[in-house]
Amino acid sequence: MEKVIPSINDNIADTLFITVYMRALDDRYSRVKNASKAIFYELDIPECIQLRKQLIPTHPNQFLISGSAFEPGWLEKLREKHPDGNFIFIAEGVFMYFSEKEISRLLCSIADNFPNARIIFDGLSETLSRHSDKHDTLRNAKAVFAWGFDDNHIFEKWHPGLKLDKVFYIMHGMRKYSFPVRLISYIPMFGKGSKIILLSVRNFRIAG
Repeated sequence: MEKVIPSINDNIADTLFITVYMRALDDRYSRVKNASKAIFYELDIPECIQLRKQLIPTHPNQFLISGSAFEPGWLEKLREKHPDGNFIFIAEGVFMYFSEKEISRLLCSIADNFPNARIIFDGLSETLSRHSDKHDTLRNAKAVFAWGFDDNHIFEKWHPGLKLDKVFYIMHGMRKYSFPVRLISYIPMFGKGSKIILLSVRNFRIAG
């Protein structure tokens, strides 16, 4: 994920960057260049937020939001608090556990509230999403994958303001580390099974 998350540049002193992570137990703050120049919000369910408070100290420009990303209200509050902010929304290891309807509603709400925002998240193909029992982290867990997609442009069909900027196939990025992985990555079912999506929100007008 680090390879595709935009760095916060040295020359943004006059621009307010707000980065919203939908996974509070991931201390990405410490891995972001010039993190002190941005404002960070970490959103997760109450149990994870409570655990994070015990394990990971927060910085003065870092704030925790206790709740679900799919609950109403938190996006509007962020917009009201930072009307001129440049937002980056990042969800890692999250969206594949929820339905397409829930993801669509969330991304459309972001597009409605945050013009020019960027959205970064990882996802699975339809084939991999149907095989939770084969995934090394889920074999002995109750969690199952709920959603996968093959059409990387599906988000543009959900909302006129959503634009696909880039797709990064995770296994393609691992080719240089292992020869067997390199061979497997050329098989589409595996090579394009796990991916990172970069979307941007563009200005749009509703016809009529």
